[in-house]
Amino acid sequence: MVRMGSWENERLLRVVERYQFHSSKVAEPNPVIADAAKMMCDVDICEMWMLTQK
Repeated sequence: MVRMGSWENERLLRVVERYQFHSSKVAEPNPVIADAAKMMCDVDICEMWMLTQK
């Protein structure tokens, strides 16, 4: 993992918070919202990975 400064840590924290929000919406009874939340979780995971690489 790359050592990061405060700006990068804050950005990563925002991505993690977004992921937590989207993952809470995956269990929604509306299938459109659930599918969109699943796709956004994938995007959030990818962004978290990119932020922790060189």
